[in-house]
Amino acid sequence: MSKCDCGLLGPISTDSGKKPLEFTEPTITDEKQLMILKKNELVAQNFFDTGFVNEQKGDYECSILNYQACLKYNPHHVEAQNKMNRLIKNKLFSMVNVDLGKIKLAKCETKAAVDLFKTALRAYPSNISALVNLALIYYENGDLESCIQCNKRAISFGADDPTVYFNLACALHDMHCLDEAIEMYRSAILIDPLHKDAYFNIGVAFQETDKLAEASLYFKQACSVDPTFSEAIAAFESLRNFPKTKQNIRTLPQRKSAKSKYSQEVSSNLENQMHTGFPP
Repeated sequence: MSKCDCGLLGPISTDSGKKPLEFTEPTITDEKQLMILKKNELVAQNFFDTGFVNEQKGDYECSILNYQACLKYNPHHVEAQNKMNRLIKNKLFSMVNVDLGKIKLAKCETKAAVDLFKTALRAYPSNISALVNLALIYYENGDLESCIQCNKRAISFGADDPTVYFNLACALHDMHCLDEAIEMYRSAILIDPLHKDAYFNIGVAFQETDKLAEASLYFKQACSVDPTFSEAIAAFESLRNFPKTKQNIRTLPQRKSAKSKYSQEVSSNLENQMHTGFPP
């Protein structure tokens, strides 16, 4: 072996006539690939950081999606994989408890149902079904503030069922927060333009504040949705005939109450899930 000027061993010569081994610079393609890998790692870390923030806020559904996106860009991100697996496990455990809670409700075992829904939320705070069912239990027991809180949390986590907005509006209506109640009734109508009870209750809310023209309009709309809606027909007629009949407009129609979202359907694989060892 010969030494280079720098004191290192030079290329090894062979007697076979082959050229000595030489170091090759990375090709442009290799450099581009390296840049792509580094960019993917940065994007993956951004998704991971966002997922962590959402997890801290209790929005586990978004957090799972963030961790999945992280792993798409960096399949070797071990922490993202571990966190996602844990959240998915918690989600399944939470779903089992919601199903059990619905069974208890069907048997009128309300206290046991509440405990199961709360257990579901401890494992997975963004379980919309648990929040909605709890909200209705609170409403039926007169705990309007807890009802409002649960429904608002459900909406913040993406609940898009018109009944959730309607039930929130009913609780706000009972608390005499009429402006906010009307806003939530209207949100229910935006999702379901044929929600006759929402039109009717807006009419009641306007009549409570002596806005008779607005009230009449919404009672009429409720009648248009359902021509057999007797309460809406009577309310509309009473306003249309006032003041001719001198009817006491402060005899308000009975507005519609919150709707039940209880579901007695239970996952077909519930029994299998109950034996998978999900943590409390």
